[in-house]
Amino acid sequence: MSMVLVLLLNSPALAQQGDVDILKRSLAKALGERTNWRTDRIIKVTKGELSGRTTLLIALNANHNLTLAGLRYDALKDVTKVLGILKSWDWPGKVEEVVIIEQYPGSVGSSKGLGLKFALPSAKVRDIDWNSVDPKKIPEIIDVTEQHVMK
Repeated sequence: MSMVLVLLLNSPALAQQGDVDILKRSLAKALGERTNWRTDRIIKVTKGELSGRTTLLIALNANHNLTLAGLRYDALKDVTKVLGILKSWDWPGKVEEVVIIEQYPGSVGSSKGLGLKFALPSAKVRDIDWNSVDPKKIPEIIDVTEQHVMK
């Protein structure tokens, strides 16, 4: 029976889940555990297959801001922080691509929330010094940036 326990503890799937849990805690520490409207900051962090590529998906709730421009800028700052953390924890070596979704539920008097989606290959996460990137430049750097209304 102890051999089964050793095999389980050395399982790559278990190690990968541990990596995701550690990353989730690190993101919560960097971004805060709650938004300024008291929702969880980190919605989900998962690693899996998406369109045939190993993908790290990170979904976040944005902090409230009085303007759409403020919301967007705050999201860009969050993405810059997240990418810096991913690089420092060597996530580019663990996945092929990173997708970050940031939503603002019920923002600016709207009954629907707005959201931003960012996707980029791991090589780009690895090759850029995210600590020196101006968040306003994120849309120029990241391959896919979408703004959408969330229902």
